[in-house]
Amino acid sequence: MSIGIIIQARMESERLPGKMYKKILNKHLLEWVILRTKKSKLAEKIIVAIPDTKESSVLIPLIKKHKVDFYQGSLDNVLDRYIKAAEKFQINSVIRITGDCPLIDPELIDSSIKRYKEFNNKPDYFYIEGCPRGLGDIEILKLEALKKSINMTKKSHHLEHVVSFILENPKLFEIKIEKVLPEIFYPDLRVCVDELADLILIKKICNHFKPREDMTVREIIDYLNKNPKLISINKNVRQRI
Repeated sequence: MSIGIIIQARMESERLPGKMYKKILNKHLLEWVILRTKKSKLAEKIIVAIPDTKESSVLIPLIKKHKVDFYQGSLDNVLDRYIKAAEKFQINSVIRITGDCPLIDPELIDSSIKRYKEFNNKPDYFYIEGCPRGLGDIEILKLEALKKSINMTKKSHHLEHVVSFILENPKLFEIKIEKVLPEIFYPDLRVCVDELADLILIKKICNHFKPREDMTVREIIDYLNKNPKLISINKNVRQRI
């Protein structure tokens, strides 16, 4: 079994165009995602999957700078982009992380991988839910399940949102969803970047912890709980799939 992280990223974001290139302190948003995922001790590979467009190609120098692999594929058919990236780099268990999670927690990545490996029969989809959004958004999928999805649906919604067909069809797939430890169960907190308000919040978090870049989920939760005004910055942002 080869297990690796595939980070989906693009420059064509509708709500915050060019967000992968937005700066948080002295680094671009995508750099934060890459650097945080590279701290994982159990992921065997890290690949950034971007569209094969002129706009998103500007991300290639950033990716190369941090010495991780990349794959360019379809802009809108993200499911196909994942499948082909996994095939190219021989990954059969895909850890899906999105590029809008600059503070993704590497310890949570490793705890998810460790738990996944404990299953004798690996589920098609595995997720530990309940962390603040953006810190623990770590889904693990069999490549076989992704291929099954693309063979069974041609709906644009399913092709754009990688796991939507799987989650909408639990009778067709083996799905395992567990909950995080109670002390980090804060599903209503947002620490991801979809809109400008999200970016403002994350800049404040990073500014508080600087020059550190290794703040943990527990430290971030504690900081936000002690500063409730910060939580209100992005409380009106509506989450999309």
